[in-house]
Amino acid sequence: MSERQKVANIGIVLGVVSLGAWIFPLIGFPVSITGLVLGIREKNTASIVLNVIGLVATSMNAALGAYIAIVEAMSRIQYV
Repeated sequence: MSERQKVANIGIVLGVVSLGAWIFPLIGFPVSITGLVLGIREKNTASIVLNVIGLVATSMNAALGAYIAIVEAMSRIQYV
């Protein structure tokens, strides 16, 4: 197996992992971004697609978590 094939396979593996890692944004972002960079570098379409899906899911999860935290904090403020 050539070095290029190894890097392409690592990108695909990271893409599959990112589909599960989106639940934890601190893990999902680095995994998705690393896999996306490897996929773009090796021009591997499967890796790019998997990692973009993982990155979008991670971003949506992080944005939803931030929204919920802000709404919860705002509901605890007592207005005089």
